[in-house]
Amino acid sequence: MTIPKIVHLTWKNRHLPPPYETILRHNEAMSPGYRFVLYSDEDLDRLFAGAGNDLCEAYRRLNFGQARADLFRALILWQHGGVYLDVKIRCRTPIDRWLRMDSDALWYSYWDGLWFNRDHLENEWGEIQNWVIASPAGHEVLRDYLETTTRRILNATRMERFTLCGKEGVVLLTGPVAYTRVLERHPEKTRRFRSVDHLDYGSSFHGLDDTHYSRSTEPVLLIERDRLAELTQ
Repeated sequence: MTIPKIVHLTWKNRHLPPPYETILRHNEAMSPGYRFVLYSDEDLDRLFAGAGNDLCEAYRRLNFGQARADLFRALILWQHGGVYLDVKIRCRTPIDRWLRMDSDALWYSYWDGLWFNRDHLENEWGEIQNWVIASPAGHEVLRDYLETTTRRILNATRMERFTLCGKEGVVLLTGPVAYTRVLERHPEKTRRFRSVDHLDYGSSFHGLDDTHYSRSTEPVLLIERDRLAELTQ
C-alpha cells in the first residue's frame, strides 16, 4: 500500500478566511506534487449520507462542526488515503520530508513537551495531534476509530449525553483523546513523526468566529441539546 499525494482539508464553505487562504497557497507551493482538496460542510453531508446508516446517524447527532470534522478526516482517509491537515497548519518543510509515501502505516505526531490530556489517557505522551494524519486508504486503524466512535455516539450513556459539552466534550468523544485511545491499540500499524520539526500550528480559529466551540457549553450530542431546550421551556 502507498499513501496518495492528496491533502484533504475542510472548512464550512469554499471561501477560506484570508489568513487560511494564504496558508493554503503557501503549502501548495511548498509541495507542488500534491493535490490539495477543500471540502465544505455540504460536501461532508453528502459524504456521510452515503457512508452507511450507523455512521451517518452518528454524524448527524453531533452538534459541533469540529466534531463532525473529526469523523470526516477518518472517513476521507479511509476511503481515499492521503494526508489530512487542518486549514490553519502551515508547512515549514515539504510533505515528503516527513512522510514516506511508500509506507503502509498511519502517520501521526504527539504534542512533544506539552502532553495534553495525559490525565485522561493515563499514558506517557498525552494526546496525539489529530490535525495532521496520513495513511493509505482502507487502513485498519481508521476503521477501528470510525467503528469505535460511532458506537460510542449511538450508545452514549445518559451521563455522557449531558456531561460531554463544549470543547472538552468534543476532544473526549471524537477528537484527539478518542483518536489516541484507538491508535495506541495498534502500535505496529502506526508511525510517529515530530511535527514540531516540519509544521507550524498556525493562528487559532478562536479569533475568527464568536461561535467557536471553546466558548460553548452546549452538549456535543445534538439530540441532547434539543432535549435540554425542551426541559428549560
